[in-house]
Amino acid sequence: MKRNKQEQHKKTIGKVILTPSILILLIFPLVACGIFYTTAHQYATREAKDRLMELREAVLPEMENVFQADSTEEPRVLVGRFVRQVAPITRRMEGDTRLMIFAAENRVVYPRDEEERAYVKPVSDAFSAYIAAYENEAALSDNAYDQTSSETIRIKAENNEEFLASIYPSPITSLQIRYIITYCPVAEMDAWIRTASLLVLFISLVSAIVLIGLLRSTARTMTGQFEALAMEAERIGNGDFSPIEKTFDIEEASTVEKAMNCMAEALRVTRESEQKFYQNVSHDLRTPLMSIGGYAQGIETGVMKDPVQAAHIISEESARLTRYVSDLLTLSRLESGEKFHLEKVDLADVIEESFEHMNGLALHHGVELKIDMPSHEWIVEADPQQLVRILDNLLSNAVRYAHSRVLLQVEERRRESTETEEAHGSWMEERLRSENRGIDLRVLDDGDGISEHDLPHIFERRL
Repeated sequence: MKRNKQEQHKKTIGKVILTPSILILLIFPLVACGIFYTTAHQYATREAKDRLMELREAVLPEMENVFQADSTEEPRVLVGRFVRQVAPITRRMEGDTRLMIFAAENRVVYPRDEEERAYVKPVSDAFSAYIAAYENEAALSDNAYDQTSSETIRIKAENNEEFLASIYPSPITSLQIRYIITYCPVAEMDAWIRTASLLVLFISLVSAIVLIGLLRSTARTMTGQFEALAMEAERIGNGDFSPIEKTFDIEEASTVEKAMNCMAEALRVTRESEQKFYQNVSHDLRTPLMSIGGYAQGIETGVMKDPVQAAHIISEESARLTRYVSDLLTLSRLESGEKFHLEKVDLADVIEESFEHMNGLALHHGVELKIDMPSHEWIVEADPQQLVRILDNLLSNAVRYAHSRVLLQVEERRRESTETEEAHGSWMEERLRSENRGIDLRVLDDGDGISEHDLPHIFERRL
């Protein structure tokens, strides 16, 4: 039940890739629009402030020139001259930057045109109310002058039109000129920012939709190729080890395909090796079984004239079958990863036991068995049964193919070497090494050695 729930909660490649990507792409237009709106608003406001500052810096020198301390002209004449001089400066300013000049009691002396004054009356009333509020709180004192001159305010008129304005107390002590106000309407600026932000939002949404489509297509391509690989893996699992013929465009999928082909080839070779091994096992087991059955039937029917000899052959074939079965069990233990039972053993005892096993075979083949082993104790850590089996296999192989002599040498290792077979004149050597104890066991015989044709197959499984 738990496994089924885990299977249900597994995520596909498409979901892993598409879900977060779609969420990011859907959020991206809103984030992009918000960033653009904020950046554009800050940029437009800064540009407007710079223009207001530029107009102010152009007007103040004219005020200083007109309202000189040693001037004897009437204040009204000076105000008129100043207003006439700043009018062309205002008209030369870029954009919609405007100028307003307040006299005493917040009376507008610029613009001079009555119609224009009536047009700007809502904003002049808003400026007047703002100034009055600060005057009532003594905000426009000497200390407040610097603060006001460095800030730009946003004011809404009675007609709901908004303006960006900078209000400066007049630096000239005069009752005729009290405040110089540079301002500009922000309606067009705000409308442009909103329109541009909506355009950015639209373009971002379209881009996100296109990218989502591309991601879906890419994810579908990836999942399709991996589904094809899964089907190929299932085919290999069912015993079809033929190479994968389909080509894959994605590099990772192609890498998996190559690895699966290597695995399929290894499995094919393993299966062929196992089939060959089973055939050999069947043949090796069938021969003694047929011999045992034949001699047993002969004894039963009285055909055998020498039942004792027949019983002896049956006993030998039974021992042969026992060795085969023991070898099969050992092979099964090795392939299952079962660990050996290591213990400290005297190597001399192991060699003596193995020689006892091989003496009969050596007499049968007319081969002389000898041992070359220094006369001191050789203690090794090993599985004694498996060590005896290894020595039996090596010695029996040497006895069968030797001409007259087989020699087992035991010596401490004097050099690093990993050869399994070396030629020493007419002697052929098979070496068994105990790496952790530094002991070499060499089985040498005077036979013809292993042919080059058989060398690649000496480590294949067989009984």
